[in-house]
Amino acid sequence: MAVLLLLMVSGCTTQTVDIVKETADVQARSKAVTAREEAQDIQGSVAFYTDDGMVQMNGLPIVRGKKAIAELYHQLFSGENSIKSFTGGYTRIEVSAGGDMAFESGINRIVLKSPKGDLLDVGKYLLVWKKINGKWYVAAVCATSDAPAPVPLNASK
Repeated sequence: MAVLLLLMVSGCTTQTVDIVKETADVQARSKAVTAREEAQDIQGSVAFYTDDGMVQMNGLPIVRGKKAIAELYHQLFSGENSIKSFTGGYTRIEVSAGGDMAFESGINRIVLKSPKGDLLDVGKYLLVWKKINGKWYVAAVCATSDAPAPVPLNASK
């Protein structure tokens, strides 16, 4: 009887999630990771990912885990056809009723270095946030381009 009473009492308690606060927390984390990416700060960017985080981008295989994500950032930020500048931001963030998962969608603008001049790539992304020990982390991100290929930004001289 005591077990039944305990189960009944524990079933009556509900945890209330402050969706407005959680959304503001995700917005702040989103702005912070975007700032690290815009600064091309690899370790600062990777720190926002879960240990088993996943990245999916146009024309590249799926990347999993912080070490692989750091290597991807290194490729993106150095060498031929690397990112010269990046800006982006969310257009929508929605936190789950349970307050432990959220999704974010947004747009980005990337200028790539190229031997023939800078190239512009404009696209969108979908990002999944996961709350771990009270803090929001990127669990997965998928980014796609709006065009078949980047377009010349400036005429070559």
